[in-house]
Amino acid sequence: MKYGIWRHENALGNSAEHTIALAKHIERIQDEDPIIYVEKDFQKYMAMCIPKITEDRIKFFDPHIIKEFDRYGPGKLGEWVNTHLATNEEYKDVHLPYVYAYKLPAYNGMWEDLPADPDITLKFPYETYNNKFNIPSKAIIIQVREQGTYWKRIDGANCEPDRFVNPTTFKNIALYYADRDYKMIRIGDPNQTPFPSHENIIDLAMNSESTVLDDLYAISESSIFLSCDSSIWPMAGGMKKNLILSNVTSALNKKCIVDWLPKETSIVHFKELVNGRRMDNDINLLINSIETLLNRSE
Repeated sequence: MKYGIWRHENALGNSAEHTIALAKHIERIQDEDPIIYVEKDFQKYMAMCIPKITEDRIKFFDPHIIKEFDRYGPGKLGEWVNTHLATNEEYKDVHLPYVYAYKLPAYNGMWEDLPADPDITLKFPYETYNNKFNIPSKAIIIQVREQGTYWKRIDGANCEPDRFVNPTTFKNIALYYADRDYKMIRIGDPNQTPFPSHENIIDLAMNSESTVLDDLYAISESSIFLSCDSSIWPMAGGMKKNLILSNVTSALNKKCIVDWLPKETSIVHFKELVNGRRMDNDINLLINSIETLLNRSE
């Protein structure tokens, strides 16, 4: 069968949401011949982590058809799907997450679907990966949601400001552990401010040649992933890697966004409301969480 991993706003986190749900769906129905369509390279890299999905099973949507979406806009999403996908000979039988399906077939691809059976673990495609940046194993990975980064189609880079954090806290955590001889890797948007220079800190986000595939490799080989409330953190949950999801606001009124995470490998910290403002998690809280997961791994 054919499937699509696609987001109207090109969101990394929601693309990961659909990836995990699709992995469960393919396993659930025992589809032996799945083909996955994507728009972006990062969606391809995520799909490559679905068990039994090889690179040759992933195709790209026609960019000319995707470009038509920009002309329709989000208010006419259904009209775009029905006009340009549902009537297209190649795409008319592509299953999309049901929020996007309209006249197309659908799969259960939303946050609320992630706890459903079967249990499945995403697997990084080691057999085709070249670790050309010498990304070390057992590193602590950090991802920061900094103001003005992670631009999204339609939404821009400044939506949901409560999710932004002060990067200084995370830079200080990186230095704290780097000084203790831990390997630290910062991943994410290249528009973020650089991390401190240190022999034990790799600022992969500042490497213009790195991709989300390298980020996924770093996570798959990590001891801990300290993430903010954005980007590819769901992939760490799907891989069942040690995850500290910090400064969460997106799930305050939609707990299903985080309720599916494996309890034994995940720690979730919400932003607290203080005098009408959502406050960043304290550095000591985050360090204590890192220590908790380090001790569990010993």
